[in-house]
Amino acid sequence: AHAGAWAVRVHEVRATADAVRVARAVEQARATGTAVADGPAGSPEGAR
Repeated sequence: AHAGAWAVRVHEVRATADAVRVARAVEQARATGTAVADGPAGSPEGAR
C-alpha cells in the first residue's frame, strides 16, 4: 500500500498477515507518539 500496490500474492498468508499487523502497529505508534506494548504472544493484540 505504501508504494501504491493494491494486492500482493504471498505463499505464507499467516506470516504475511502478522507482518502487516506489526507494520501497522508501528506506524500507529509513531503517529501517536506512543509505544506499542507486547501482549501475551508478543503482539499488541495478544494471542490469537
